[in-house]
Amino acid sequence: QIAETDIAPLKRQAVYDSLVLGLSDFHARKYS
Repeated sequence: QIAETDIAPLKRQAVYDSLVLGLSDFHARKYS
C-alpha cells in the first residue's frame, strides 16, 4: 500500500519536470 506522503513528492517531481520541459521548449523556439 502506497501512502499519500509517498505520492506527493512524485506529483511535485512530475510538475517540476513538465515545467522544465516547457521552459526548454520555449527557449528552443525563441532562440532557434
